[in-house]
Amino acid sequence: MQPKWRPEEIRSRTLNLTVEAESPAELRLGLSGRVSLKKEKGTFPYGYDAEYSGVLVYDRKKEAFTRFDVLALGDWTWGYKRDGPQVDLLGVALELWPHEFASPGYDRHFPGWNMSNYGYRQDRE
Repeated sequence: MQPKWRPEEIRSRTLNLTVEAESPAELRLGLSGRVSLKKEKGTFPYGYDAEYSGVLVYDRKKEAFTRFDVLALGDWTWGYKRDGPQVDLLGVALELWPHEFASPGYDRHFPGWNMSNYGYRQDRE
C-alpha cells in the first residue's frame, strides 16, 4: 500500500516558479524545486528525496492551463534489505490529459490527468 504523507513528514521543500515567456495570448512558466519526505511505519522507513521540474502554459483567452508537465526524480526508500535500507530510483510524471476517452463513464475515473511512476531496481539488472 502506498504511504500517505502528513505535513509533519515533509522534511524540506522548495518551489520556484519562473516566467519564461509572456505574450498577449499565453504565459509560459518554468517550475523547479526539491522535496524531502520521510516517515517511519513501525520499523519500516519510507522516504522520497527528489528534484522536480516542469513546464506550465496558461492560455489567457481560455483562462486555463493548456500544458502542465511536471517530472520528479529521486531516491525512494521503502524498507530494508539484508545490508541496509532499500533505496531505488523513482520518477513520477504528471501531465494534463486534454483528450476524452471512449465514454463519459470512463472519463469519471480518469479526470483529465495522467500520473505514472517508473521504478528502477539496480538489484534486478
